[in-house]
Amino acid sequence: MKKKIYLLLIVLITSIVLVACGGSASDNASLQYKATDYAYSSGSINNMAYDDYDVGGYDAPMAVAESQSSTIEPMPMPEVEPINNETNDLSNRKMIKNANLSVETEEFDQLLIGIEERVKSAGGYIENFNTSNNSRFYGIPENRNSYMTIRIPARNYDYFMREVALMSNVLNRYESIEDVTFAYVDLESRKKVLLTQHERLLDLLSRSESIEDIIILEQRLSQVVYEIERMESQLRTYDNLIDYSTIWLNISEVKQLTPVHEQSAWEKIRTGFTGNLKRIGEWFVNFFISFVITIPYLVVIAVMILFGLLITKVSILIVKKKTAKKHIDKEEENS
Repeated sequence: MKKKIYLLLIVLITSIVLVACGGSASDNASLQYKATDYAYSSGSINNMAYDDYDVGGYDAPMAVAESQSSTIEPMPMPEVEPINNETNDLSNRKMIKNANLSVETEEFDQLLIGIEERVKSAGGYIENFNTSNNSRFYGIPENRNSYMTIRIPARNYDYFMREVALMSNVLNRYESIEDVTFAYVDLESRKKVLLTQHERLLDLLSRSESIEDIIILEQRLSQVVYEIERMESQLRTYDNLIDYSTIWLNISEVKQLTPVHEQSAWEKIRTGFTGNLKRIGEWFVNFFISFVITIPYLVVIAVMILFGLLITKVSILIVKKKTAKKHIDKEEENS
């Protein structure tokens, strides 16, 4: 009986000890979890290496990553700095400005002279010039056209465009601006690298003694020189297009300028009616001029027709005489 009591006491004491140990272990685990959670939330673990958490072999870094993804808050948006006009100055950029103009004028010759004077005063030059006279008949003035390719310094581009608009009636105006800053800077950077390589190759070539090394260095040096010259050519082309704007100008001669503003109904009727009257009058004038011009051809044609009629008439008379003579001869024979 006493042995049973002793056994029960031993079991009871053992269970009590086990329960106490389990409670302390769980408390320690919860305290460790809270400390770790605080470290994650404060961001101190983010700056520590994975080796400091060598507690679970290969799975330890994955556990740290999962805990970071669950506890890290999203980063706030960065503040946008105000635009600094000094750093965004367009004068420091490489811009190519071109324009395409179609204009008309009632004074064709005077406009050509005026444009040539404005080009010279702006410091530019006319690259291409072509004038066509669309006369159908000699002596009849018809509308003329002129095509120009003009190069104007970029600093005087606005001045020249304003002067052309004042001297003529602009029908169509198209302008384009191309920013080649990045391409230009890239070419300059690559050129500097090649120049450095060029200097190194020259230095190696001066210290080289082997024939094979000299041949290899000279081949590479020629390639580098070719690339440098090609990039310098591209840079010069860019400089020319940047410094001088290109303007394609089309000039048309007209009898009456096209209205540039919106017309009312009455103005459209009046303009159309007077325009048709002018066209009819011009048609009669051109017809009379054409008739007078073609009189020599008409005279020659009339003479040829008369000569043909005369020959035809003479031939008919000859045939009739021969026929009458045959009849007379037959009658004499019969008698």
